[in-house]
Amino acid sequence: MPSYIPSPSALSGTLYDPRFEHESCGIGLICDIPGRRSHEIVSRAVEALASLEHRGGVAADAGTGDGAGILTQIPIAFFGDLLELEQLKYGDLAVGMFFASRQEEREQWQDMVARELKVTGLEILAWRQVPTNVGVLGRVAAQTMPDIWQVFVQRPEFLDRGDAFEKVLYLARRAIEAEVRAQGLGLYIPSFSSRTIVYKGLMLGSQLSNFYPDLADPRYRSAMAVFHQRYATNTFPTWERAQPFRILAHNGEINTLQGNVNWMAAREHTLAQSAWGQAIAPIIDTSGSDSAMLDNAVEALVRSGRELRHVLMMLTPEAWEGIHDLPEERRDFYRYHACLSEPWDGPAALVFSDGRVAGASLDRNGLRPARYLRTRDGLIICASETGVLDVPPAEVVWRGKLGPGQMFIVDTHRGRLLKNDETKAEVCAFQDYGRWVRSNLYHINQIDQVISRRNGNGHALSDVPEPVYEEGFLSEPPGEEDETLDLLPMQQLFGFTTEALAVVLKPMAISGKEPIGAMGDDTPPAVLSRLPRPLTHYFKQRFAEVTNPPIDPLREQMVMSLTVLLGRRRNILEETPEHARLLRLDSPVLDRATLASLRRLRRPLQVPFDEYHDGLPFSLVELDMTFPVEEGVAGLEPALDRLCQEAATAIHNGHSLLLLSDRAAGPERVPIPQPVGGGRGPSLPHPAGAAHGGQPDRRCRRCHGCASPGLSGGIWRQRGPPSPGLGQPARHGQRRSAQRHRRAGNGREKLPQGSGGRPAQDHVQDGHQHR
Repeated sequence: MPSYIPSPSALSGTLYDPRFEHESCGIGLICDIPGRRSHEIVSRAVEALASLEHRGGVAADAGTGDGAGILTQIPIAFFGDLLELEQLKYGDLAVGMFFASRQEEREQWQDMVARELKVTGLEILAWRQVPTNVGVLGRVAAQTMPDIWQVFVQRPEFLDRGDAFEKVLYLARRAIEAEVRAQGLGLYIPSFSSRTIVYKGLMLGSQLSNFYPDLADPRYRSAMAVFHQRYATNTFPTWERAQPFRILAHNGEINTLQGNVNWMAAREHTLAQSAWGQAIAPIIDTSGSDSAMLDNAVEALVRSGRELRHVLMMLTPEAWEGIHDLPEERRDFYRYHACLSEPWDGPAALVFSDGRVAGASLDRNGLRPARYLRTRDGLIICASETGVLDVPPAEVVWRGKLGPGQMFIVDTHRGRLLKNDETKAEVCAFQDYGRWVRSNLYHINQIDQVISRRNGNGHALSDVPEPVYEEGFLSEPPGEEDETLDLLPMQQLFGFTTEALAVVLKPMAISGKEPIGAMGDDTPPAVLSRLPRPLTHYFKQRFAEVTNPPIDPLREQMVMSLTVLLGRRRNILEETPEHARLLRLDSPVLDRATLASLRRLRRPLQVPFDEYHDGLPFSLVELDMTFPVEEGVAGLEPALDRLCQEAATAIHNGHSLLLLSDRAAGPERVPIPQPVGGGRGPSLPHPAGAAHGGQPDRRCRRCHGCASPGLSGGIWRQRGPPSPGLGQPARHGQRRSAQRHRRAGNGREKLPQGSGGRPAQDHVQDGHQHR
């Protein structure tokens, strides 16, 4: 077994320098453009994978890698010979790879698989225990190695070759996975397809073909191969987390992962409207790595009918808002699909294949390398770095590298290589996305125009009075703003501190930027603090910052966006013009003009809304987010229940926007903490077709598991200054990289790093600090 660590003598006289040993995962793709299957493609992919071994992680035993693998087309001749099947065509035979825990009874889990396949009309031809060579593995990998089996399923006559067969196989695998979860079995399915197969494991790239003798068989032929050498950063290396996954291999991290997963969970109530949606939910397997979850989303959308390149443009869009010379058709495509899905932002370099096409792409940041070349004999070789294969210069037609947001596709059916502009132009022509967007997507500035036109036609909006509480501190008439209001009582009520005002808010008001300090932070976590702390201090920002350079939203505006979309979110598996029926805000921070425009859409809670009769694209219901002081702490839960019920009623009555207001807070009424109210209010089960604005943040334990909206996308109305940390912008899924360090005096707690909140230990009372 070759050693991972080269000897000093082997490095003598080379350009190697250990200072540069900081690479991450290695990915690659080899594809024959005309689609000619050969064993050379497989053997060269294995060779290239071994060349990327230095980009992977290795355990202390110097033999267990973080994971390596290869995805190829089904070697139909190879398996046909094994099964003694004659005249077998590509697409007629499906192969499933299974990793089974050694503790599982083989007969038990195989019988379960057979039952689930039979339900979908599929019959098993044979089971095969995959030949392996355990001796090449490291000690840790050998100890954790599962039993590896293949199942063979021949295409039934009632199913067409291609997408129809793939959909049934996908449904069958999802049914098996559901049964695995229900029974608590140790079973994982790396691939189950009539087009592609995955060989992978907890090993180094140079060990792959020695561990799997199948890959060295000359009968194993493919026209394309995707390969991956893993360097685990965010999740512990296991056999299941080795890559490639069922469609793609990924180098980088998904820094928007928590929001992406929660958004998918929030959409599952719309999936239940169809038998297909019910069968594939939940789309995301949260036990996997970030790359595996992205693969889950890609696979679900591809199996639901979209092309692979369409899905990747949809989930990993380029920075279309900041590119001024972008073709208008492509801008319309991205504008429309922003209404369907948020970006899965990296840094991320992807190589992918569905057995028909193969390709590579970068996310909008372009912070991971992807270099490629084309040879005279029609090969495309793409990898994380050049030199993975020894290609004579005379054989190279041209070389290139992917830039931010770019992709290329090799279509083996047409025998064509489609570069970035060409492949995206084809996708953008699938539908008239520009007309759909212009007819349905509204900017907040258009609301007043729509209402004015409606009033000009002789119709009048019903004047819905704002809720006024006589005992509330803020009971002034609607529309009047008291500029001379003493803010001190409101600062006390909402937990502001002298330090927050002086160190955080004042510099922000003067410079328009977040204050930055360099004194560090030794504040204890809120859960361990001896002093009372606001609820917001119990939340921390989460993103991967292992290998990522800092991103500054002020200096990186081209890849950042403050845009917020509000309104009803429809089934992500479909495409209709109505999917774009949303309201666009330029910022999640609501100024008075924006709020005034929104409130012109206000309707009574109990009155059903119908845009065809009301003449407006949206309607808004205002909900009170306070409760009486005399009820004490016990009054919070009934207030939340009332908020939930009112939100559910509004959604059932067709209203698309909810405004949660704590304007009635005062001496007699207590505001519900905004993270609690925003997380619970609109989180009851939605009726068919109903949804709400706001980004989902977590699962609601008491409301039947429906995903609830988070803080960044909701609509807030507050009389006092906005609570620091509750209005943090959601920059189109972009992460915040700059960490905030607050300066504080000795002998008292400081503002927690990354909390975005205010220190609660120094409450402003009677104009003095009390600690």
